Amino acid sequence: LALLGVARAAAARGDERRTIVTLPIEHPSVLAPARFLRNEGFERRLAPVRPDGRVDLDALAALLAPAENGSRALLLSLQTASNEIGTIQPVAEAAAIAREHGVLFHSDAAQALGKTEFDIEALDLDFASLSGHKCYGPKGVGALFVRGGPRRAPVAPLFHGGGHERGLRPGTPNTPGIAAFAEAATRAVARLPEDGPRLAALRDRLELEITERIPAARINGYREHRLPNATSITFPGTDADALIANLPAYDLSAASACHSGTPEPSPVLRALGLSAEDAQSTLRLALSPTTATGDVDHLVFALTEAIGAVGGATRTETGR
Repeated sequence: LALLGVARAAAARGDERRTIVTLPIEHPSVLAPARFLRNEGFERRLAPVRPDGRVDLDALAALLAPAENGSRALLLSLQTASNEIGTIQPVAEAAAIAREHGVLFHSDAAQALGKTEFDIEALDLDFASLSGHKCYGPKGVGALFVRGGPRRAPVAPLFHGGGHERGLRPGTPNTPGIAAFAEAATRAVARLPEDGPRLAALRDRLELEITERIPAARINGYREHRLPNATSITFPGTDADALIANLPAYDLSAASACHSGTPEPSPVLRALGLSAEDAQSTLRLALSPTTATGDVDHLVFALTEAIGAVGGATRTETGR
């Protein structure tokens, strides 16, 4: 709704801006509509990311500045935090660049809510997408923040048939889902001062134990600016799907859940510079507020045994 709605509303009012700027590591819910808009005369431009997964701000500024032919960007869409590698983008800095050039700014903040500090006002966002199940609310309910409402930031509806949501989205509101989402978000944000540091310590323990036992293992993404509960680890020469099959007691994935079952290597990891082989040797791990130290230790032991069973990344004997 944010990407298609903003683009179509701009076209309808005769706005000549026809460029949508985003990152190659965005979620498919952003990349797919941005790509689709090429059918409607828009150009999708991808700002490069560094090997740590953060956007190159200088390159982004160049993309958002008016081109020599006078063309200008309409919308920037930048994920607050990566669903796959956990990297947190410099959203405030990107927002300042967008403001300088009169570009609207949308952020997919689904992974940020309840996992890291996230303030729409402080970040100066025009649009923000949120999802209930990412903060332990029900699946199938989400929210789109539109600064000032659709009158200030015109958004064309994708569906027609009712005046709900100020004409933006017809359909009877899912009141129980909305209320549950609100309650889940409230609880997640309230728990963040306690859960954030605890989960970050558990994640660091997980990474340390894995790299001690399996020296060939590599951590992907930025080591500082990232979600406290997430990590992406490459085990060179090890088939990630085979690892997952040998760890039935754990919910693991080889990439974003939205890419599960896709034979191609993760486009996010490929954008970071990983080879196709290494991308297919990578596990995406996430901890929850209920994860305990013993859970981490058990996973490390099971993972080490599984790698020994399927072959691949070199193991080291630690005596544990």
